[in-house]
Amino acid sequence: MSLNTITIKLPLYRPTLVKQDMYRAMRSHFSQASNQALLYLQEVPVRKATELDRLLRSIPLPSTLLQEARKQAVSRYQDWRKHANTKGFPSFRANISILFDNQNWRLRFDQGHLKIGIPTIEGHLTIDKYVPVSANDYALFWVNYLLTGEMDPTSKHYKPSYKGISKPKKGNVQLFERKGKWYFAFTLSFQLQESPKTNKAIGVDRGLRLIAVAADADTGRYLTFNGKRIGHIRRRYARLRREIQQAKNMKALKRLEHKERRMMQYWNHVMAKSIVQFASVSGASIINWKT
Repeated sequence: MSLNTITIKLPLYRPTLVKQDMYRAMRSHFSQASNQALLYLQEVPVRKATELDRLLRSIPLPSTLLQEARKQAVSRYQDWRKHANTKGFPSFRANISILFDNQNWRLRFDQGHLKIGIPTIEGHLTIDKYVPVSANDYALFWVNYLLTGEMDPTSKHYKPSYKGISKPKKGNVQLFERKGKWYFAFTLSFQLQESPKTNKAIGVDRGLRLIAVAADADTGRYLTFNGKRIGHIRRRYARLRREIQQAKNMKALKRLEHKERRMMQYWNHVMAKSIVQFASVSGASIINWKT
């Protein structure tokens, strides 16, 4: 069995101004609690979790959120201690994501609408405090799997590798704002049965306009990678290289070459990983590269 984890991001559906103001107040308090916990650890590095929770109790947040703020502060502080010679003392930004552990969030359908329930400064969670979210077909496929423990084999998102999948385990949650919109993102973990190795192969052709095309001859399924993105990156770096060469700045030229190499290695990694996943879903153990 192999462990897999995915992240589902759900936009909040038209949250009221009152709700948004409440979330921003919670975010501010969560940032305050996280930074305050760091300062307490700076003063006394061996403080126990119970002592930190007691010191943070005056901040107006549910106790579960104060505990999450303390946990991430401890983690950030421990990381800083390992690299204290090269890093400044850490801090959390004001527009921090609000974190919830896997025991403190709920999903439910209410009259056909998907809603979330999380602890807030409104008090105890009740049905009327659930808020609606938007969900596309992909998100609904995984939400139904989470709520029922079963998958719809007729869905376009279903894959043969999901046969024999384990029951899902919900993970932690982030509530955050991006460009004026609020999102609820959670993780799901599940196990898949290892597919028996076969001699099946997929072919991968490489070109210029389409830098790679992976194809499964048995099913007719294919995966393509457009070369526009990489072409744009190469042209941009070629232009920068000419400008730096004209300026005769060899140090800057060296840095640019290293940056371009890292960028291309990243995209090659992304492409290779996608092709391996495509082969796995197709039940293939061999990848034939063609030029």
